[in-house]
Amino acid sequence: MNSNLKLEQASIWGQVFEIAVQRGVIAYLLHSKFLNEEHPQLEPWREVKISQLSKHLIQALKETKTLPVHDIYVEERIQEYLRHLLVLGYGLGWTSLRECLNHYKPSRRMKLEALWCPLTLPGQTDNRELEPKQTAEEFHHAFKISDFIDQSLVKQGKSGRADFLLWLSPTEEQLKKRQPPQDFILCFEFSFNAPLELEDFRLETAHCQEINRYTRYLDARGSFSRICAEVQGDQLQVSSKLEKHLFVFSGKDKPLYKLSQASSYTYQLVDLLKKKKRLQNSCLTRAMAITSNGVESLSAHFNSENNPQVKLMQSLGEAYEKMSKLNSPDNFNSEIKLVFNKLLKSLPPTLKKQAKTYFKQTPSFEKDLSMDFTEKVEDFFQPMQTFERQDILEAIEETKKLLDYFQTSPRSAITPYLTQSSLTLRDAHKSVIKAGLSSAQRGRLNVIALEGNPGIGKTASVVSFLKEQSDGFLFLYASPRVVINQNVTQDLAQEQGKKTGILTVTTNSLLIRSAQTYYQEKIAHQEQKQKNIDSLVVVNGVDNLQHPVSSTLFINPQQEQEINNEIATSQRYKESLNERDERVKTIRSPGVLRTLATATRHLLKENPQVQQVVLTVATQGYRNLSKGTTIETLSKLFRNPVDTRPGINERLEFAKRVPTIIVMVDEVAGDGAGALFVNEIARWLQQQFIGISENSPFRVILIIADASLSNEIVLKNFMEAGKRVPDKVLISPSRGDEAFRVTGTELKIGGKKHSALHIMSNSYPATELTIDYSIRLSIITPELNRDGKQQSIKTAIRQQSETVLLNNAWQEIKKGLENHAQQIIFFAQDKAFLRKLKGMLTEGDQRLFSKDFVQVLDQSVLPRERLRLVTEPQRDNVRVFLMTSSGSRGVSFPKADWIIASFPRFSVEASLMEIAQLIYRGRGQYTHPETGEKCSGENISRRVVLLINDFFIPSETVDKERQWLRQSSDLLTLLLMLRATILTRIKGDAGLQKQRLAFVPVGSIGDDELMQLISDDIKQFLQEANVFICDSSSPSELKGLVIKGQQFIEELFKDFRLTGRTPQIDRVSYANYPTLEALVKTVSHPSSYLLPNVSDTTLHIPDYLTCLGAFWWEDWGDRKIQEKYSFSESQAKIRQARKRLMGILNQIGECKKIPIKLRSPACDLYKILLRENNAEWREYSILEDIQSNNVTIAFPLDYPQFWQPPVSGDGVERKQELVDPQTWRNALGRTLTPQGSVMPVIAKYRDFPWAAVASPVSISPLELAFNNCYFMASSELNLLNTILLEDPE
Repeated sequence: MNSNLKLEQASIWGQVFEIAVQRGVIAYLLHSKFLNEEHPQLEPWREVKISQLSKHLIQALKETKTLPVHDIYVEERIQEYLRHLLVLGYGLGWTSLRECLNHYKPSRRMKLEALWCPLTLPGQTDNRELEPKQTAEEFHHAFKISDFIDQSLVKQGKSGRADFLLWLSPTEEQLKKRQPPQDFILCFEFSFNAPLELEDFRLETAHCQEINRYTRYLDARGSFSRICAEVQGDQLQVSSKLEKHLFVFSGKDKPLYKLSQASSYTYQLVDLLKKKKRLQNSCLTRAMAITSNGVESLSAHFNSENNPQVKLMQSLGEAYEKMSKLNSPDNFNSEIKLVFNKLLKSLPPTLKKQAKTYFKQTPSFEKDLSMDFTEKVEDFFQPMQTFERQDILEAIEETKKLLDYFQTSPRSAITPYLTQSSLTLRDAHKSVIKAGLSSAQRGRLNVIALEGNPGIGKTASVVSFLKEQSDGFLFLYASPRVVINQNVTQDLAQEQGKKTGILTVTTNSLLIRSAQTYYQEKIAHQEQKQKNIDSLVVVNGVDNLQHPVSSTLFINPQQEQEINNEIATSQRYKESLNERDERVKTIRSPGVLRTLATATRHLLKENPQVQQVVLTVATQGYRNLSKGTTIETLSKLFRNPVDTRPGINERLEFAKRVPTIIVMVDEVAGDGAGALFVNEIARWLQQQFIGISENSPFRVILIIADASLSNEIVLKNFMEAGKRVPDKVLISPSRGDEAFRVTGTELKIGGKKHSALHIMSNSYPATELTIDYSIRLSIITPELNRDGKQQSIKTAIRQQSETVLLNNAWQEIKKGLENHAQQIIFFAQDKAFLRKLKGMLTEGDQRLFSKDFVQVLDQSVLPRERLRLVTEPQRDNVRVFLMTSSGSRGVSFPKADWIIASFPRFSVEASLMEIAQLIYRGRGQYTHPETGEKCSGENISRRVVLLINDFFIPSETVDKERQWLRQSSDLLTLLLMLRATILTRIKGDAGLQKQRLAFVPVGSIGDDELMQLISDDIKQFLQEANVFICDSSSPSELKGLVIKGQQFIEELFKDFRLTGRTPQIDRVSYANYPTLEALVKTVSHPSSYLLPNVSDTTLHIPDYLTCLGAFWWEDWGDRKIQEKYSFSESQAKIRQARKRLMGILNQIGECKKIPIKLRSPACDLYKILLRENNAEWREYSILEDIQSNNVTIAFPLDYPQFWQPPVSGDGVERKQELVDPQTWRNALGRTLTPQGSVMPVIAKYRDFPWAAVASPVSISPLELAFNNCYFMASSELNLLNTILLEDPE
């Protein structure tokens, strides 16, 4: 079909989509009582029926001569697709407006001031073209503008051309309140991504392909385009390239174009209403593009001329106005290449010089794009660089908040600790930390924020301070990494092989779960009277320590290593409900914080000589409970509650022995619970130690540390952001390059404001630093299978992308070898990928090293092997370490001078944060192999290589040239984001030419729920089995065993069902076939009017249901939910398979050559399959309750259109089998948040297709679109380009 005809047909379907969405929007306004059915704007909607819409649609399609609409079969297809679009639009319109108004709370108390909602049926000429004067009069009337009629308002590019405008104003009651009144203006524009061919929506395939297109759209639009960013300050500058070249990024009817269009209408409407004196209050506006692939949104508050979002809205609007007056470029491909070259010219000078070689090349949309850039970082500071004492003092700001902290001049308080005339940066940093700790006042919470770069010595300085103390102290250290906690414990417990006398106590959930098993296997037989052990702590640091007699087992670090290496246990058990059903449960072990506090109280009682105590714990120990949080269980440190007289006396007595309380929360942004932990521990400290008397005898210090939060603005924003916040990039003003700074702020922590001391440093451990950026945009083309059929897109991406990534990694490691690198570190997040890469490096034709010289470090490596690999001399003999970011935590590699990181195509913000940490892994000291002397690993030059890979699929899009430009520009933006992130961390500034900005990626905030599901056990087993199989060092006989286990599990656990029961009888659920069918029929029935009859409750979409595309999200948080796996052991084949699988699982669980990560789920699944009473012949089910309020299920928008419930006849139940269950599961799972395990793990459906996750959603796409603090980023053009791709001088 001619492309122009296709566009004409798509435009007609776009008109239908627009009407469908408008219906949903109008229905919600009627339902919310903002609007009544008699409103003048609704008159045409009251008169037209769906049947008339259908006739107009068919007639319009006939006139395009693109479809044989006289064919009854084709007409049926049209009618079915119309039905589908009416449901899609209604769902999108209703939920988009609902969520928009929910995020603007005052709207609920506002009144409708004006509404603009024109109706144009398919094939009709827009009335604004036929009757401009009449339409202009209607627009004036709608907005109550009494001036002369301005016909230009309905011309192209003017507000009267808007698809939908809503103006809410304050009520009389609101105007009487003290708060300044504010209006709200909303503009909707609609964009429909029409399919290439008209599909038959009576068939499952059409629906499956539509959702699969949506998920591929999320990926193919450029993995790096949707960046969540927050902008601080008003110095944002927008690149003029956006205005000049909008057309090449977004065609008409595309999301970015529509968003620009909405921005233009919104900005002009506000300007018009202000000029006509109709709008006199401040005004919050929102421009929105509602598309078949979700919502794009930009908010601007018209209360300040310097508001960056107003400037952005204006800029987008001007870009649209210019574009609307232009015709398409004659040579579109040339225009795209021109824009691409302009983007290259916008790179920083050092990169732009190298980009000149790419200017001469002609970008090809059919070939891989490869670009390499190298930059030598100039003028950075080193940790061991010396500074004059006076320079250090000048970096200490004499601010009021800093004065409040020290209670004297900050410089005079710190000077005594700067004992030399010149100091290294590391020593200066340590000295100021010690000064801050020593200056802490009694009776208040002393807050210290450490934002220095990795390796500067934040934790080491605190440890050094503690070792110098003679008085008693309690030090609670919390971080998200168990390995780091172990290092802190070891440093404080022992020095030069001798115990320090400081009591260290630590534990974690894995140790507690293993307590009883370890006791029974290793200790019980040595004791005359056995104990009932339910928990465990590791103690160290004190000679002849007396262990209390209790249910807690006290062990030493050597025994801890024994547990980590050998003990795989299961907390799972089952109870029989009836002869067919068994419920799986998990033994609830004592909590980590409760165990730690209780054990410490007992230890202090038994060992009165101990005055200095260190507790270490993972921040993941923070959990919300039904009453309070787990932090409150730390009160078990005392016998009596704090709100009793005995409790107060107990604490006052404790102060005589332990007068100083220090809590340090490290890597606070490294886990979602970090910020929550800080806030709750601040409340706890206030309650337990500060608030017990007017003159509390305790010195209480709270240290917040994280190398990712590089300055006080970022840390303050992070700590005060809220209880559930996504990963994001924070863009804030910077002070330029600086090595060291000390300042004070007021931080709100634990519900109170406190003066905080901030200590910041920016440096890098090397004499020279070179950064290579390797950019690849690789073409993915489906190939032919052996049977001659073409590969699916999904298969092609999986196979070809892995080959590309492996080859790129191999090439970069080879380059490091050729350049005589001492030691190479390669980072990637896929554990199976790392093992395949190891095989490629050490085996076959491409072998570069012997096996001993290449090692993998990640959580699947046995702890004893990991310890061997990271300890001298083995650590320094390895030539290549392949590791994940979690595998590298707490370890330094002083000889690593070539650091390669493969940037993942998911979780971009979190990955940027990890990169800023990973580049510092090369640091520390090593022993010279000949002299035996300690040598610094910081006095060498280093090279960091960043691999940025994305994939382009030409066959997936009609608009491939534009898509190529979007993805290639995204890659350039990511290049600059990486550069800005690294330079901000090393030097304190992002290194942009015109703007002084800090570019800081920070982690999410939100605690995970403590639960274990059968689905999690299955998923972990299958994932870890794959890692084990990919490892060339795994014994072949064990690989065979694990492969068999995988196969049996996939076969046996395929009959799965998720059920959710609610006590509310009238609770609506679209997982109920008749309920959704009723909505669909009401929305799409030929006799229904376009104006929805909202008195029919069938049309009400509940708040817990959301439409984001061709699927529903349903929140099941208030339901009693069970997962149910069914087994039919009446079949001999199934009985035998279960027996064999149980034997395999038992072997895996007991084999100490297999990593704990695989053994643990094997033990769990063995317990789950184990049956009592030899009842093997029965059909039976195993159930598990899902104890979560955060379960979301996704299912197709209109599954009644293609799926029918099972029917019975002749005693036989006939069920509809899905054609492609795996694609359904993957696509629906992809629509859900990436957090949490997607259920079902094994794609086999009894009913219609669905997917679910049981995990708190950090932030949904709609919430992200409507949350005003996040800088808008379009799916078509990452608008961070407007910051990072600066206009040239």
